[in-house]
Amino acid sequence: HQGVTPADHGSTPSPGSGEMLELRTLGTLGLYRGGTDATAAIPLQTKRLVLLAYLASAPYGAFRRRDTLLGLFWPDLDHEHARGSLRQALHTLRKAVGEGAIVTRGESEVGLDLTLISTDVRALESALGAGDPIVALSHYRGDFLEGVFVSDAAPELEEWVAAERIRLRRVAAKAAWATSAIEFHAAL
Repeated sequence: HQGVTPADHGSTPSPGSGEMLELRTLGTLGLYRGGTDATAAIPLQTKRLVLLAYLASAPYGAFRRRDTLLGLFWPDLDHEHARGSLRQALHTLRKAVGEGAIVTRGESEVGLDLTLISTDVRALESALGAGDPIVALSHYRGDFLEGVFVSDAAPELEEWVAAERIRLRRVAAKAAWATSAIEFHAAL
């Protein structure tokens, strides 16, 4: 049994001021520290941001298998080169988000510490689950990974993105209907 550890056997705080990082995937894709204006944006390649979004979409505290990541993000590479590409991508992400944010379980699983990175998707779902559809709806700024395409990824990655778009549109529609009902009753 191998426990969960921050990657590379060490834990360092997030780079910068230690503020919570925010991954936005609804509407414009981006990773931000301490705000959402252009100066707060952390520059990363699209593929790495989509990898971060895929890791963040796992159920809270869950991990993604490395072999799954290899097949989705580097399907045309042989196993050795794909593993090297994943290692490089995770290294770059660790530099951007801090060592402790990327966690591993053994050699075969990778995940995120979602106490260090917030996501607009989780905020949307949490607010709706807490009975606050108005706040939930404020997090929905557009389709999931709107306009994003990873050209050399497996078709299954695009299928996952499409399924998430549909699911999150339904969540937003539910929030919109609930908001409408609240506003209707307030007007009476």
